[in-house]
Amino acid sequence: FNNNQIHGFGRMEIPSTGVYEGLWKDNQQNGFGILKYCNGDVYKGCFKDGLPHGHGSLKHGSFIASAASIYIGDWVLGCKSGYGVMDDIVSGEKYLGTWLDNKKHGNGLIVTSDGIYYEGTFNQDIFTGHGLMILEDGTHYEGEFKGTGNINGKGVLTLNSGHMIEGSLMGSPSDGIKISNGTLNL
Repeated sequence: FNNNQIHGFGRMEIPSTGVYEGLWKDNQQNGFGILKYCNGDVYKGCFKDGLPHGHGSLKHGSFIASAASIYIGDWVLGCKSGYGVMDDIVSGEKYLGTWLDNKKHGNGLIVTSDGIYYEGTFNQDIFTGHGLMILEDGTHYEGEFKGTGNINGKGVLTLNSGHMIEGSLMGSPSDGIKISNGTLNL
């Protein structure tokens, strides 16, 4: 304690939250600590005024039950913000890139459980604008997107045979791609 306030290293059981072990200042978690939540989640990293802030990792869910995710990266007052990596075992999706208020926002890349690679710009969790998609068989598309897997605008689709389709494309590889005002280059 310092001036009747929790200060320094300590451990506290917080009802309905979990157990915190780490640094305290002015009665709040400030500095490095580990918070083991009642639901089994674990945050290890920096805190500011009782919230994850700075660099840290959050393990969520049960890895034994294959229903978990882990985020390692930057936090701002309890929210994923800045650069971070998220591995979601449930969806099989891995994301590396920037975050803002717990959402993918800015430059990043995703690799799906189907082996599809996406790289480009995210806006509030939506893959949008100019980007790149590479399928497992080597087929790739570079151009405009409106959502993960949703081609929408001008771009170039290069098939695994090497043939290229350039023009306005719309759709997804799984549901079909509509081509308007396009050129096939053999």
